[in-house]
Amino acid sequence: MPEHPPAESPMNPTTLLPVQIAIGLATVPVLGLLVGSRLVAAGLQTVGDWSEELWRGDRLPSLTPPTAPPPNT
Repeated sequence: MPEHPPAESPMNPTTLLPVQIAIGLATVPVLGLLVGSRLVAAGLQTVGDWSEELWRGDRLPSLTPPTAPPPNT
């Protein structure tokens, strides 16, 4: 029967960083990116709403179309 090498435990002293600590350290930046992306999306939505209000038709001056000069006959 072939011998199997011992299974590596997450707390193997030859590993530089245990798996649980690596996952724990990676969780904070991922959650930060999620929250940050939501804040950026909300900010862009607000800027879009402001620009719609700024360029809404009832606040723009009314422009009269130019009149055509009378034809010379």
